Amino acid sequence: MSNLSFVVYVLTCLVFAYGQAMKMLDSNQGVVISMFIANCFFFIFMTKKAFNIWNNTKSFFNLKIFIVYILALLTYSLLIFIIVSKEMENSWKYYDTINVISITSAFIILFITVKVNTIKNLLGAVVKGIPQLTFAITIWQEGNLGVSLEMIIAFHILTLPRCFQNYQLWKSNKTDKNKKTMFISEVVNESTWMIVTIAFFTTWKARINPRFFSFHKLIPYIFSYSF
Repeated sequence: MSNLSFVVYVLTCLVFAYGQAMKMLDSNQGVVISMFIANCFFFIFMTKKAFNIWNNTKSFFNLKIFIVYILALLTYSLLIFIIVSKEMENSWKYYDTINVISITSAFIILFITVKVNTIKNLLGAVVKGIPQLTFAITIWQEGNLGVSLEMIIAFHILTLPRCFQNYQLWKSNKTDKNKKTMFISEVVNESTWMIVTIAFFTTWKARINPRFFSFHKLIPYIFSYSF
């Protein structure tokens, strides 16, 4: 990761956070809080892996990757805070319960069918992949008023370079389990976000924007008498 790409990443992360935060202050339509919570767990997991790699090498390249994951963790923590503080009573939805059940079931199945090391490799992929698929379904069902275009686009700008960087890290030492886990997790992360992107661009906004159609609120007053 060059210094220029690192600066671009930081700026994109700020655009991601600002765009989505402003959108959620107006609406939580299509927003699934459990996805943001799962993202926090994912980035805690990935930050720990990145720290282990940096701690083993002490290279500046790996330090920047470690900082990148910290920024992502802070971004999702901010978005969770906005959701909860704005509409605590409406923040948990039916889709959130589905996420919890699905993730728990996935881990139970993995625990029964595969080895412990395989579960560790798939941990990040499960925690990230399932909620993002549910997020896509929510957008298709509810609409996308609570989802910002900045977040949709910035996510790809942030994730695709991480996929490449983690691939390079893993390729340099394929016996390192931390590197392998990070690469698998980021590939699943980007793949499921592609489905979210398709959902976003194929979904009509479910509510009419009052700035353009506010005159409809005057109808009950204009026609206040029955005919």
